[in-house]
Amino acid sequence: MVVDDDSMTRDLISYTLRKNGYEVIAVDDGLHAVIQAQDEPPDLLILDVMLPDLSGLEVLSLLRSRFRVNVPVIIMSRLDYQKVMIAADKLGAIQYLVKPFEMVDLIEKINAIPGFESVAY
Repeated sequence: MVVDDDSMTRDLISYTLRKNGYEVIAVDDGLHAVIQAQDEPPDLLILDVMLPDLSGLEVLSLLRSRFRVNVPVIIMSRLDYQKVMIAADKLGAIQYLVKPFEMVDLIEKINAIPGFESVAY
């Protein structure tokens, strides 16, 4: 699942993942991400921090604590703040990407996740 309110970023990530053989659910806000992930947990969550309703960190917190959704999460943000990175880490995010980033960097982060090693870009 890709969660980003910026349609260009969301579409580019979705396209790249589909090109690499993944099924992608694209969501543009935190509330829909929580609802969708709660109903059908994705294999991987790629989550922007700055969303229009719930922040990505709030989404991650809700999914982990309230709904017990425990999937790998890659956080992405334009915020290159240590405080945000530490908060994401404490909530269980396994990777953090600072925007803008190259799609090859995203694929490398995904390849570093156990069970996702076979993705080729």
